[in-house]
Amino acid sequence: MWFALHDANVENGCLWGIPGSNKDKTTYFMIRTPDNLNTIYIGDKPSYDLDKAVPLEVKKGTLIFWGGDFAHFSF
Repeated sequence: MWFALHDANVENGCLWGIPGSNKDKTTYFMIRTPDNLNTIYIGDKPSYDLDKAVPLEVKKGTLIFWGGDFAHFSF
């Protein structure tokens, strides 16, 4: 879930997402070691075509929900 506190667009650094990435079930996870000092990754690391990414531009006050399998990022 994401709540926009201001208009978010390409010029001011909105999030980006990869359409259709939510169709592939996540098999790569980040977990903490028992001592909570380190992070390890388990599973198959996915590969995404960043050329397919689209900006997730929204107006102030917009509330967005997406599932954990949707690949999203910021620059």
